[in-house]
Amino acid sequence: MTPVLMFLTVAGITYAYARRTHRNGNSGKFVVSGAVSFTSGLVTAFLLAVHIASVWLRVAAGYASLAEFEQFASLALGAAILIPGLLCVSLARALTRGELHAQKRTLAAAVVILGLTLPLSVFQPLAAVIATLAASNIGVLLTSRTNLGLSEPAAW
Repeated sequence: MTPVLMFLTVAGITYAYARRTHRNGNSGKFVVSGAVSFTSGLVTAFLLAVHIASVWLRVAAGYASLAEFEQFASLALGAAILIPGLLCVSLARALTRGELHAQKRTLAAAVVILGLTLPLSVFQPLAAVIATLAASNIGVLLTSRTNLGLSEPAAW
């Protein structure tokens, strides 16, 4: 029941975001790009914030020490995935306007998320969900109207 509620919540948030941005006169392809980025970033940020909070609670309750490598590595990995997730959320509005710099930064953030969560997806089911969302974000960004693959190279 909980996965169904999570899916419906995410679908509702995505629909509301896409509808609001499309009403503002943005192109449909850019609205989809912004909505996918917003959704994948929001789910990633939420799950990783809960992960970081649970690690801190284990340390605070005395079940683990922050000096232990496992706890420190878990916090560091959580922060390394949380920051690109927040970047995807913060750049979603610029994506709906079709700004190329936002597409490049969001693509880089999605690649980082995918690279960090894909190896974990073997033994963590929620990592597989995050990796799937990051892969869909990459796919939508690469097929967007400004097409990052065909854009002009940056000036040196």
